[in-house]
Amino acid sequence: MQAKLSIIIPAYNESDRIVRTVSELLEFAAANPAVNLTEVIVVCDGCSDNTEEKVKTSIDSSIVSTISYAKNQGKGFAVRTGVLAAKGEIIGFMDADGSTSLEEIPLFTQILTESRADVVIGSRSLPESNITRRQPFYRWLLGKCFYLCTLWIDHLPYHDTQCGFKFFTADAARSLFEPLISKGFEFDIEILVRAAHLGLKIQEKPVTWHNDPRSSVSVIRDGFKTLISLWKFRRI
Repeated sequence: MQAKLSIIIPAYNESDRIVRTVSELLEFAAANPAVNLTEVIVVCDGCSDNTEEKVKTSIDSSIVSTISYAKNQGKGFAVRTGVLAAKGEIIGFMDADGSTSLEEIPLFTQILTESRADVVIGSRSLPESNITRRQPFYRWLLGKCFYLCTLWIDHLPYHDTQCGFKFFTADAARSLFEPLISKGFEFDIEILVRAAHLGLKIQEKPVTWHNDPRSSVSVIRDGFKTLISLWKFRRI
């Protein structure tokens, strides 16, 4: 029997694409016996549109649920909320835009089920990664600079810390997310730093990724905030 899988989808004003993303996930799981998807939690992070209503009225599945709160808190807060509510033996999160191919899910869950790792992170920057629609050059360049900063400041040897496609054993997920202090996009760095300090086994695997130009990430605002956080995480 395959391990029960919970997937968290943080969402902030995603009414235009949340139904498509959740539907594609359900269809993929139904067509793949190796994926025992038992729970999908859409966390509406202070949405001011009808994201939650779209999920409730357009998705007919008993395994899909929503968590909603009034004030936008940030992606890290949303993922943490979903992770701590999840009941699966494996817990993963993915972005609401569906940029990362679902084809990697069977491999990620197999690695965790076979205890080859406690955490598996998707990467857009490995030689085997397949980028079907690339980011603008300035985003790509800033990403490379950010990788060097994480290597230098926090000694994280991963080529892509920010890919929104990460999976964990349930025990690892709770040990990382219960003490999480980051609320924004910098949370990815914090969980990897905490995982290293706890001695957890981490594998970085290539993914197929299609850039969505409607990304809600501000390169200047969010990038600067995340960069500053690198120094803070050295003290964890």
